Amino acid sequence: MINSPTQGAMERKACKVSHRDHITSEATRRRTKLAHVIRELCFRKYELAGNVIRMAVLRLTIRFTPSVPDDRQRA
Repeated sequence: MINSPTQGAMERKACKVSHRDHITSEATRRRTKLAHVIRELCFRKYELAGNVIRMAVLRLTIRFTPSVPDDRQRA
């Protein structure tokens, strides 16, 4: 598991806990009911990749091709 010091600091701040209280990161995560950010991002990235792989070819071209003509002026 990759640990992010910034995430731990934010969780401690949300719980109003300091390092001197000797409370582990897991305990603060349980208190705030937050997921580990990096783990969640990796999970969502692979989930999206799986969805894209299962898409039909026609849907991919429609989804990733811009539908706005180039000659029209954008605001």
